[in-house]
Amino acid sequence: MEFSEYLAAIRRYWTTVVGVLALCVALAALALPLTPRTYEATAQVFVSASPSIPNSAQYVNQRVKSYPDVVLSAPVLRPVIEDLDLTESFTSLRARVRAEVPADTSQLRITVSGRDAEAATEIANAVAEQVTVVIPELEESRSGDRPVKLTLSDPATPPTSPVSPVPLFVLGLGVLVGLFLGLAAAVLRSRLDTTLYEEAGVRAAWGAGVVPDLLVADRRGSRAGASSSVVRALARRIELLDRHRPVCVVLVTPAPDRSSFVTRAADQVVAALRGHGVRAVVERPDSVPGEAPEGITLLCVEPTAPAAFWRRIAERCDGVVVVVPEGATDRSDLRELRVLLEATGATPLAVALLPHDRRPSRADATSPADSGPAAPGTGADASSGDDARRITGPDRPLPPTAKRKGAGRQ
Repeated sequence: MEFSEYLAAIRRYWTTVVGVLALCVALAALALPLTPRTYEATAQVFVSASPSIPNSAQYVNQRVKSYPDVVLSAPVLRPVIEDLDLTESFTSLRARVRAEVPADTSQLRITVSGRDAEAATEIANAVAEQVTVVIPELEESRSGDRPVKLTLSDPATPPTSPVSPVPLFVLGLGVLVGLFLGLAAAVLRSRLDTTLYEEAGVRAAWGAGVVPDLLVADRRGSRAGASSSVVRALARRIELLDRHRPVCVVLVTPAPDRSSFVTRAADQVVAALRGHGVRAVVERPDSVPGEAPEGITLLCVEPTAPAAFWRRIAERCDGVVVVVPEGATDRSDLRELRVLLEATGATPLAVALLPHDRRPSRADATSPADSGPAAPGTGADASSGDDARRITGPDRPLPPTAKRKGAGRQ
């Protein structure tokens, strides 16, 4: 996938990203009170050299570097376990003790972690006291001189707040994990979704062969403006047909239960054509011969009509415009409609990908013979009864203006 496709997936499934993010943050917030708290107690031991040692400061700086390893040794920790009657093993206690020498100092810092603040403090002071005894003994020479002296300079005090868990860290981790999982879920849904949203998907669903004129909304503007741009372009394509004879164009959508959508699209195209001074109507069941002998007739047809009905359309109409509701049409439906058009000889004039709010209207929930509400501002002529639109089915005659192709040419 290209970067633009990732952005499109995020924009399309942003609710999934937000939902997963909110879930992960909620789980992180729930984990805070349930996670055991860990406390750390620190004691500091000062290391000094005997006055008899020349260059005592340099000597101490060299020797003190090895003392952290002595703190973690058995001669220091085993007596602490015995003195405090601890139930844990030497290995377990050693994992909770940490020793370090701050840079450019002669201090030995001993830190003990644990679930109980008082117990950690007691162990830290006991380890520091034991270090002040063990290290001088290890440094004692054969003559009995002890070149270093260790003093507990800063005993440990019970910590008032735990070092873990850190609320900011846990919540931040929840945000990062939520974003990663949310984006991954959005991309996965995008890869598994067979619904048509963009031009590339429509072309892929149409399959091999010549793709008819594909009209796609410009996403840089508003949703209404994007739909209007496609309607105007579609009206211009239909207007370019031979106007010296009656013209019949079929509008059909491959999306199931979206009959009112194609009807509203037809109303908007008629309004655009009338704005150009072209006589145009949407076929109505009460149309009578002679009502519209000239001009353009738009015929809204159900894709489920029998093949024989589509063959009559191929013979009497100038072409078919496939109206694809964005986000409401499956690839298989468009592919099946294309096979139907090829098998019956119908000529596809254009494929229009129109924005769709994905919420079925009341007309979509009714039978195909029921009318869908005309879009506001379509310029329908109230005196002519154009508000009562119906979908043409196999049981309805084709309009009188729909003559065989090539008829009426001068």
